Amino acid sequence: MMAGFLRKQIESECPKNLYRLTVSYFTQRTAVLSTNNLRTEKAISRECPKGSCCGPRFWNLQFNSLPQLLFMARTKVLAYADDLLIATRGD
Repeated sequence: MMAGFLRKQIESECPKNLYRLTVSYFTQRTAVLSTNNLRTEKAISRECPKGSCCGPRFWNLQFNSLPQLLFMARTKVLAYADDLLIATRGD
């Protein structure tokens, strides 16, 4: 997902400084779960970081491109806010 997002930035001629900032933003991210006596950490390599000032904007850039994707015939994509429905009909 991130590779596609970065490719879209290049295709839209995003300024190099903003592109580098985006790459930096998605680099070396971790998720941490802490309880009373347990702490675990995992590297994150997908999705938009949540709870950040840029997260909602990056989410919108990715999410808004979904309805423009080419799907097979008899497939409909509906998006509203942060909800997505992909409906397809088959035999």
